Amino acid sequence: MSTQEQYLDNYTQGFAYSFIIVSIFNGVLTIFKESTKGIHDVLTFLFWNHWIGQGVVLLVLFFGLGLLFSRSGVHHDARKITPWVIGATILGAGLIVLFYILENLGIL
Repeated sequence: MSTQEQYLDNYTQGFAYSFIIVSIFNGVLTIFKESTKGIHDVLTFLFWNHWIGQGVVLLVLFFGLGLLFSRSGVHHDARKITPWVIGATILGAGLIVLFYILENLGIL
């Protein structure tokens, strides 16, 4: 196996960083949306359904950040970004799962 570094192109790297941020933001937004009536109501008013509104917000944020980060001239080895992508996915999903478990147990 080669120990040569494998660099990602600008778009792959930029959207990987965007995914990391948006994955965690999705978990946080879900918690705030479900526990704060104001955020829930605004998304429902603007998009007819709070889940559709959350999806639109996340897509806009993902593509906006992805394009912004793609313009960066910094290059990182793919092996350094991959653990961050995996960690952000687990953290974002974990926040949502933990919130709903605690809510269903009556703790929140």
